[in-house]
Amino acid sequence: MKDLKSFAGYLIGTQLDKFSEDMHELMRRTDIPVLGLLPTISEKEMRQKLLVVQEKFIKSLEDGTALEKAQESRRLWQEDKIPGLSRHDIKPSDLVLLYAIQKKVMWSYLKKYSQDPDEIVSILNELEDYYTQVQDGGVKMLFDIHRETEAQLRESEERYRDLFENTNDLIFIIDQKGAVSFVNRTWKKEMGYVSDEWIDVLVESIVPEDYQSVYMEEIDKVQRKLPTGDFEFALVTKNGTRLILEGNFSCKFKDGKPDYVRGIFRNITARKKIEKELQEKTKELERSNQELEQFAYVASHDLQEPLRMVNSYVQLLASRYKDKLDKDANEFIHFAVDGSNRMRNLISSLLAYSRVNRVKAFDWMDLNKVLDEVLSDLSGAISENNARVIRKDLPVIYGDAVLIGQLFQNLIANAIKFRGEEAPMISITSQRNKGEDLFEVKDNGIGIKEEYSEKIFTIFQRLHSAEKYPGTGIGLAICKKIVERHGGKIWVKSRLGKGTSFYFTIRQ
Repeated sequence: MKDLKSFAGYLIGTQLDKFSEDMHELMRRTDIPVLGLLPTISEKEMRQKLLVVQEKFIKSLEDGTALEKAQESRRLWQEDKIPGLSRHDIKPSDLVLLYAIQKKVMWSYLKKYSQDPDEIVSILNELEDYYTQVQDGGVKMLFDIHRETEAQLRESEERYRDLFENTNDLIFIIDQKGAVSFVNRTWKKEMGYVSDEWIDVLVESIVPEDYQSVYMEEIDKVQRKLPTGDFEFALVTKNGTRLILEGNFSCKFKDGKPDYVRGIFRNITARKKIEKELQEKTKELERSNQELEQFAYVASHDLQEPLRMVNSYVQLLASRYKDKLDKDANEFIHFAVDGSNRMRNLISSLLAYSRVNRVKAFDWMDLNKVLDEVLSDLSGAISENNARVIRKDLPVIYGDAVLIGQLFQNLIANAIKFRGEEAPMISITSQRNKGEDLFEVKDNGIGIKEEYSEKIFTIFQRLHSAEKYPGTGIGLAICKKIVERHGGKIWVKSRLGKGTSFYFTIRQ
């Protein structure tokens, strides 16, 4: 009696090409998604590939291994080992469709193979048993995918909710009526709401008056799909305090129309408070500095006249009574004259220091011309010490020409004063960098110990005795203040006995 194996032998022996053609035609007329993922191949190549696949399948029916090979195919799918395709590309529903097409073509050839009802029923039962099992496997695959997808969805939702609820940002959703329809835990905590008190609260009613226009403008932007970004915002809490926020709105659309607006903001109230306090302290410090500078200016200016009078009378006393009094009196007069002279120099230096930050409009200056005037003023000291000043072409900068001239004069005068055994050699160069000009004033003088590289810029700090190197110790402090007045910084590099290089920058 004919059975499934003999039917398979019949198909292999006489009907394989026609069977494969019928499969191809029916597949072509059926929309199976996975076929759209196959590489683009010609109709001829598709028929050849299908012929090979159907031959393997029918032979597996003939040798009784069809069910085993179907199970192996499902295993490969579950382990994502199907050549050329991802597990997610092939859906079990695709396999069910292919089984149905194959079963239909099988049935059409079964009627040609036998006219005996008993044989047909017997073979049909064997086919039904095979397709029932493979389709049951497909259904099980569908169930497994559904269960896996649900688990992934639940996990994803849990992660999102955890992130949503535990972020430090205030997140809330505004419905089409402008009312709060959803908030996270941080929003409720910061705004002081418990339970569901926040539901249907109109956002406009909790926005301070001075932020109303900002709120309406940003909502309008996102609803019209205009570019926007982070901005400062504020909300009034339940107890009436104000929260200063920073963040942005985004709009969700449905059918091309605004559906709801989502706000994500961080609380910057504490930061704004600190910034305000800092601004107030900065203003107070600026005011205090201005008062101190004004006091120093007035004090040093007003002290000039009485000190000049004291100095004049002490010198008059010295000229009239020198050698007419005893030795101690002569020494006391000498101390008085020397002290008044040093006091006059200190007051003059203090007056010069206080004048540095006195407001004067900046202007463009050619440093070559400024330096010409400085060298002209220092020509006597340069000549007396056989000093040589070498300079390269200097740039045009923006600043106070008087102060910049004083800066160069102090540095050059120091290089001459603190000379070594050799004649002073002074080099002045500049280099234009991004946003600033860098200057170097280099000499071959006595040098400075490294530990004093910061101390020398402090007012009235001296490294040498006044007897050996006269001065008040304020020159470099004035240089530092002038450079800072022009948005730059000054520093020194030196080797004791080898010379010194002063570097400073001027903001462009």
